[in-house]
Amino acid sequence: MKVIKIIDTGYFETLKINPIVYHCNGKFYNENLYEIKPTDEMMSLVSRTDDDDDKNDPYYVTRDELTDEITDFSDEEIQFEIDDVFGNFGFKDRNGNVIIEPQFASAGMFSHGLCNVCLKRTWYTTHDGKHYYETHWGYIDALGKTIIPFRFREAKFFNQYGLAVVSDEYTTGGYLIDTTGKPIENTIGLNLSLLYDCTDRYIDFSPIREDESDDANDTGLYDTKECRVVFPAEADMFIDWNDDLIEVYFHKQGCERVRFINSKGEYIHEWLNEYENPEVWEITTPDVAIVAEERIGYKNPREKLIYGLAHKDRGLVIPYKYDKIQDLGNGIFVCTEGNIATIIDIKD
Repeated sequence: MKVIKIIDTGYFETLKINPIVYHCNGKFYNENLYEIKPTDEMMSLVSRTDDDDDKNDPYYVTRDELTDEITDFSDEEIQFEIDDVFGNFGFKDRNGNVIIEPQFASAGMFSHGLCNVCLKRTWYTTHDGKHYYETHWGYIDALGKTIIPFRFREAKFFNQYGLAVVSDEYTTGGYLIDTTGKPIENTIGLNLSLLYDCTDRYIDFSPIREDESDDANDTGLYDTKECRVVFPAEADMFIDWNDDLIEVYFHKQGCERVRFINSKGEYIHEWLNEYENPEVWEITTPDVAIVAEERIGYKNPREKLIYGLAHKDRGLVIPYKYDKIQDLGNGIFVCTEGNIATIIDIKD
């Protein structure tokens, strides 16, 4: 490991040019971090400006950096918006023409040609005098025709794989249906989360158990693409970084533990368990991860963590001391402390 250069702090932007060129604070550097004179092509590739609030965010991505074009999940052109002027929900096109008259108590959004809508609320009074209502959700098409009957208490819009979370009763958990309304059999009884973000591939579930203590790890993970349980209900929480990297939190007797699994539910990056509960900030390669630990006495969230770099075989190659660490690729990292950025090559 060696220090290549120490400069004033700034975000290094990797330009899409061959050979590699970095841009930072209006200056350009070659792959060896020597300053170079920019060409017109380099100038045209600079996507951030000095007044860009996100330029120091290592996770900021501009549209031209996306590898795949963003597409909508729906198989129909999006042309609807909710109109609740009259207290009910209907649909109109972008020219303001009413397509479906306001008649629904609530409405979601169109996906796969269907929209989740609530037909009505049925009010009732319990024996102790409390006033409640039941909702009746179903799915309509772009013409307002009922495709899936209004038999659900809750119903979400269909995700990119053509599945939606629904619930028959408020006291029972959710399960999945397809666009014909047919239930996905292996989700019945799983108690899928009704807070599911329908843009995600994975969904949490928590089967109802007799042990309702706060110390019980009772959350599992279901894959809506493959229609199978990825991880049993033995964890506390999941965070999917991408389709094949999922962070699993365990909480028991006041202690937290973090592990990682892939899309098959297999444990990966187990070498990170050697560290005492670090916060894994970014896994840059299978052998290298940016890790963080809390500073003592800092209350500001931006100053709470200090960062280091862990290597599978070489341990903590960069100690916990930096305010930020940015991966430039090819084993080179920008380590920022205060107003100084130290560029380190960990290969040597």
